[in-house]
Amino acid sequence: EQFHVFYIFRDPRNCLISNWRLIKSLRWDEGPKLASASEFIRAEPSGAMMRYQKKQERNMLQRWQTHVQGWHELSEKHPIIKLGLSSYEELDQNFEATIRKISSFLGQQNHSLLRPDIDKNVVGLHGKKSTNFRDYFDQKDLDFVAKEVGNFMAKINYL
Repeated sequence: EQFHVFYIFRDPRNCLISNWRLIKSLRWDEGPKLASASEFIRAEPSGAMMRYQKKQERNMLQRWQTHVQGWHELSEKHPIIKLGLSSYEELDQNFEATIRKISSFLGQQNHSLLRPDIDKNVVGLHGKKSTNFRDYFDQKDLDFVAKEVGNFMAKINYL
């Protein structure tokens, strides 16, 4: 009763581009360091990132789905757990409405709806380079995404 969990998930196409760029920038073996985001989404998880998964996934898209789907299923199967789900895109595009939804979930009235500055308290902003999947993936990549995780993406309103 004392705890609330908020899980913010992100479109896998953009999420995995961001993850690919982060992993490439690290000095240690956190995961597959590949030349392109296209290769990254097809790669098996590897390296230190394995500590965050319970089983091997066939590719990074499946890893994303297993993680996000797990939180969605938890919220559906155990409604007694105070678990708030929201998409990154919802928070980004409808900040005030999303914060009001979170405040309501907490039983609180929000006193300030000031959006934080995009340049402050941000990890891995990468010089504000685009993480828009359209800048990285061609149609063959998008078809692969749809084949691998399209059904789940549709369920959570990404397709």
